[in-house]
Amino acid sequence: MDKGDSFDMEWEDDINNNLWEPVADFIDAGASAISSFPINIKSSGTNTKAVSFTVTSNYDASAYTYTGFTDYKSTRENYSYEPLNAELRQRKEGTPVGLKNKGSTYFFNSLIQTYFMIPKLVQEILQFKVHPAQENSESGIKQASVKLVQELQKLFAFMIRSNKKYVDPAGVLDAIVDDFGKKVFIGMNTDIGEFNMTLVARIEEGLKAKFPPAAASKTEAPEAIEKTLMKKWLSSLLGANLASQGYVSQLFYAKQLDIVTATNEDGSPFLLRKPSVFGKIELSVYEKNLYSAWDTLNYSKTDEYWIEEYKTSAIKEKWIEKLPGMLLFQINRTYISGKEKYKCYNQFSFPKIIYPDRFLLENKELSMSRRNILSDLIEKCKELEAAIDKFKNYKSGGVSLDVLFEETGKLLEEQFIPRDEIENPYPDLQLWVPENLGMSPDFLDEISPVKEYLTILASNASEKVKDMERQLEELTMQIQSIYDIEELKKHQYHLHSIIIHDGSLGSSYYYAYVFDAEYEQWRKYNDIYVNDVTEKEVMEYATGGKDQATAHCLIYIDNSLIPKIPKGLLRSYTLSSKTELVTDHYKSLISSELKQIVEEDNQKYEEELMEFKVSSLVRRITDFYAMRQSQAFAQFLSFRNKKQGTKEFTRHELINFAVWLKVRGEEQLSRWFILDLAVKDCTPDKRSFEMLNEDEILYVRLKKQLKIIREPPFIVVLTEENKQTLEREKAAFYKAYFQASLCTYIMENLVQDNLIAAAHGIVWILSFGQGDPSEYLHQIYKLNQALTLRITSHIIKCLKSKKNDGLIKLANYGAFLVSKYFEKSNPFYEQFQRRLKSASILAENEHNGNSEAAQTLNKISEDLSSSQYSYEFEKEEIPESLKTIEKKFESFDYFSWIEGWRKEEVANSFISAQTSLSKSKFNLWISLSEKLTSNGPIDDYEFDQADSLSSDEESQ
Repeated sequence: MDKGDSFDMEWEDDINNNLWEPVADFIDAGASAISSFPINIKSSGTNTKAVSFTVTSNYDASAYTYTGFTDYKSTRENYSYEPLNAELRQRKEGTPVGLKNKGSTYFFNSLIQTYFMIPKLVQEILQFKVHPAQENSESGIKQASVKLVQELQKLFAFMIRSNKKYVDPAGVLDAIVDDFGKKVFIGMNTDIGEFNMTLVARIEEGLKAKFPPAAASKTEAPEAIEKTLMKKWLSSLLGANLASQGYVSQLFYAKQLDIVTATNEDGSPFLLRKPSVFGKIELSVYEKNLYSAWDTLNYSKTDEYWIEEYKTSAIKEKWIEKLPGMLLFQINRTYISGKEKYKCYNQFSFPKIIYPDRFLLENKELSMSRRNILSDLIEKCKELEAAIDKFKNYKSGGVSLDVLFEETGKLLEEQFIPRDEIENPYPDLQLWVPENLGMSPDFLDEISPVKEYLTILASNASEKVKDMERQLEELTMQIQSIYDIEELKKHQYHLHSIIIHDGSLGSSYYYAYVFDAEYEQWRKYNDIYVNDVTEKEVMEYATGGKDQATAHCLIYIDNSLIPKIPKGLLRSYTLSSKTELVTDHYKSLISSELKQIVEEDNQKYEEELMEFKVSSLVRRITDFYAMRQSQAFAQFLSFRNKKQGTKEFTRHELINFAVWLKVRGEEQLSRWFILDLAVKDCTPDKRSFEMLNEDEILYVRLKKQLKIIREPPFIVVLTEENKQTLEREKAAFYKAYFQASLCTYIMENLVQDNLIAAAHGIVWILSFGQGDPSEYLHQIYKLNQALTLRITSHIIKCLKSKKNDGLIKLANYGAFLVSKYFEKSNPFYEQFQRRLKSASILAENEHNGNSEAAQTLNKISEDLSSSQYSYEFEKEEIPESLKTIEKKFESFDYFSWIEGWRKEEVANSFISAQTSLSKSKFNLWISLSEKLTSNGPIDDYEFDQADSLSSDEESQ
């Protein structure tokens, strides 16, 4: 699927239902790949709706499969898509399995991940085996409940053993029915608390059909007995205080007593005691913290309680008679403004460990006495907070009283400071500033005591606030410790999971933070994505005030349900294999039948993954081939145009080896080389096409694909003749590329008049290529001729200006160039020796007073004359820029794709340097060298004229 592609989806639905739900769910599920999407709703029938999507990035078509669906609320089988391609679906070692979003099922996924981290519940589900007598139950609800538990078994098995990043919970979703046997539809507006109670009720009912556990055989092998004992030991650590029968009820449901105290119409006392069961606790966000909101829920007063037709005031109390294994708190953040509902983003704090003892019926007397003390303390705090606010927000103006006094004193003082007149663009207006109200200087003496008094008032106000804040802090500490007594801290519950609601009421999604007690690690479960997170991050997002994310549900579990076992014994999160030796308790609970199902799915996924990798690799190789062939062919067309007379801007044969082959008429080998390099660049093990085995799947698929692409390679298998030609062309390309690079380096240095650097370049390249008839070497010979003339001229110029630094070194470099690369009979040899002799005479001149330079220059000249001259370049003198080129060619790789059309590459820089050289002052010496070659020796006058023209260019 490429950028700009579009695809449609259609569904039939009741015209009155929310048409956006399936659309939003589909987009939400694939949001990681569809970065933006113009959506067009179009009607294709009375009840058929369709949506068009446009893909905004290049993605593999296999990453999205949408088959369409009808009757969205009653079936999910046709709602099939994969948010990630096969390779991205691969689970990493040590990472838990995520769950696919099936359309607004994010809070369902969050609940499943939460419960999956309660070992005793997982154990109950995985060990479930339906009793034969219950298999054909007449009750549709009971059958659905059994099916739900069986689907949960299967889902848990996949979550334990799957090697995929996420699994599909569709089977569980389709098995959930309500109390009337009607399938439960999960939409964006489903209440998570109510849904959870329905889910729990069906699980409990399904587990009632459990087959009685069989006693262990007395004839078991020692290994089997040891394994059985290990399971019993683990079971004893995984919440064994809850009985096996009715475990779900004890885990999720609490028993409580509702008490209403009031007065009858005749004045007699009214008392109502009503037992009830609850599975969730709804808290108001406006109470700011968990304990305060829970207390407000459990103890309240009302003036509108009806006893039959009599309205009276009453006290309502809720007292827990029996605690569940898990406490689920649902935070209500909804408020109504006008006719609309909105979400409140206020912060809501909660501790990591809570003690519900203060709400137990058995502690009612103690708790009420403490509560009365607490109420008094809270009222005192409110009074202090109100009093402090009067100081800090004086007259509701947002200004603290002590600051007001201080600023007033400053303002009074500023009235008597001389100031410049205010710039006034309108003479007919009179402008004033607060710092200058026109006070008479006569009042200055009267102002001083007022300012002093204001300072005292500011200090006094500040002290009063500090005193009240100290009292408030002391009361707060008393409040925090009011229930901190041994009698009210017997039942410890730990924060186990936080389900986050992110977004507004109309546009939002859920994800969960779940604590793995075994590894002491918080994780974020966001549908298919599971990541380790820090506790700091969890609390920042959960308490509110961080973007639009807030805690929607808080789930605490009894301390006895937290496994106290070594890390990795319960869950290892290892990838599964048929021959695995390492296992964990969760894996040991899976039946052999379910294990086989998961292993078959893993095997199927491995085949899909291999298929995807090969297909992706073939596609990537052919894309690389097509792109590079197109680039190389475009450069070759440019080369052909150059041959027809177009001005040369690029040395096309130097762009890269593929273009070199095309220019040399080896189109077949050029295409083969591009293919071979594409394979090497794309395969993980960097194998070239030539290294592939003919029977491996990549070779077979690639060979087949190459037949249908544009401009395919003419040959796939090289003949011996092809190989010989390829090796010969490699050597030729390397030599040309190397010589052109050095030639470019020499020309660039000559343009800058860096004579010694240029000499180093010439020495290095000529040491490799003497006698080579190549174009680039011929040009370097010509540059060497001009350079020897330029060196003599530079030496004489230095002597005349008495700037002798580096003079002798330069003379030796020049002498080396002529003695090494010219015969003695060569006119350049003779010209250099004669010019150097003139320089030595000039040095001897009394006016210059440089006898040492004269002696050295004279000796070099005589040594050249007698063919006795010798000099060795010192390695440390080689310029760093030349060393860089040397290193580049030491590691030069023919089989690398060089984007040689870039400005900085040699194919272009050679032409650029050539052009610059033709416009530089060094071109004068090239002209002299050509004249010397044609006409013989040049007199000093012509050298002086070249020097003069060169100096004119420098001054300009």
